[in-house]
Amino acid sequence: MSLPASPPGAPAVSLPAVELSDSGAFLRAGFRDFFRTESAILLKKIVVMPDHVHFIIHVREYLPAHLGRYISRLKTVCTLAVSELPGYPVDTDGNPLHIFEDNYHDRIIRNDSMLETERRYLDDNPRRYLLRKQHPEYFSSPVRITINGEHYSAFGNILLLKDIHPEPAIISRRYTPEHLSRLKAGWEEAARSRKALVSPFISKPEKEIKKAVLESGGRIIEILDNGFPERYKPSGTAFDLCLEGRLLQIAPLVYETSKIPLTRNRALELNATARKIAALALSPLTANSLRVSRFSPKSPL
Repeated sequence: MSLPASPPGAPAVSLPAVELSDSGAFLRAGFRDFFRTESAILLKKIVVMPDHVHFIIHVREYLPAHLGRYISRLKTVCTLAVSELPGYPVDTDGNPLHIFEDNYHDRIIRNDSMLETERRYLDDNPRRYLLRKQHPEYFSSPVRITINGEHYSAFGNILLLKDIHPEPAIISRRYTPEHLSRLKAGWEEAARSRKALVSPFISKPEKEIKKAVLESGGRIIEILDNGFPERYKPSGTAFDLCLEGRLLQIAPLVYETSKIPLTRNRALELNATARKIAALALSPLTANSLRVSRFSPKSPL
């Protein structure tokens, strides 16, 4: 990973870029060779990273076989390309060892807006990779936390639990204008004093508070309604907030692979969790009130 050189007379470029090794160059050549022979599939974009490859394809025609068959052949072509390098490892039968792990992770791009988002994500891969390496303390795997006997998973700056605003950013229709005004004043002061604001940020007014707090340099503890998937890493704004140490995400231990609608009862549960965590501000943290340990997020059976 390196910084690209600037053309003569151009302003200095400060964006991280990938500088391919020999194996990376051979692998990318393998991609191009494969898609030259598969006219039904167009390679739209690719970025080769030190530990993975991201690419966007466009299926232009009906495929007689499952897409997974084509991805499997693509892996084989790339492995054979990289195996041309001297000293490439082989198995006991003399066959080159596969450069890829089993399976792959895919996502269907449904419209132009999603396509543009994915393009930007690929372009930003080198920057995010470099920052994760420079600041591993903010991008380690989720931890298990136990708060007053309740178990959660957490990702981000765990130290935010030591400096919480005692009133969670929850807005109810039962609040009088005067009460809501006092709460908002307290939340604004929390942002100025760098105290973390706790909330699931469900309603539109709560989302507006979150936006205002973050724009003013504040810090938040966000309560999520689903656990973290395997190898979870934040993206978009959450990535930058983690880098700055201004975000802690707290979620259930279990990650549900299917999307579950957020019901009123579930929203009330998330608000109750936010209140429990905000209450930590009212008493000193002890081993009995907060415990932190490493764990692997659980998926449903």
